[in-house]
Amino acid sequence: KPGNWAKVRRWHREADAFHAEHGRYPRVFAASLADIFDNEIDEAWRADFWELVKSTPKLQWLIVTKRIGNVVKMTPPDWGEGYPNVVLIMTVVNQDEADRDVCKLLATPAATRGLSIEPMLGPIDLECLRCS
Repeated sequence: KPGNWAKVRRWHREADAFHAEHGRYPRVFAASLADIFDNEIDEAWRADFWELVKSTPKLQWLIVTKRIGNVVKMTPPDWGEGYPNVVLIMTVVNQDEADRDVCKLLATPAATRGLSIEPMLGPIDLECLRCS
């Protein structure tokens, strides 16, 4: 919603004061009730979203997805190795998902990557993964 994006721009304007008080820049949990890498997302909205991310470099964007296989084709042409203010996080809930997708996450260009394991539906062993 435009009102939410106006808040993001305000947070960016106030980011230096936030940094002075907390020792880090603000974090934005992007589209917390959606997945920007969903095939159903309007491409125009996604382009506007990436412009917002690029225009707010003092914010750290946490982008969580269950669709890691879509990331490369849905990031902007200038994504390169990832924007420095974006943390790409993939959600897994069990060993089967970890086996299927963690290597995809590691192969996806990103400045910073992470895992969200929730809800954890069983033990997950990352040491057994063999990514090439």
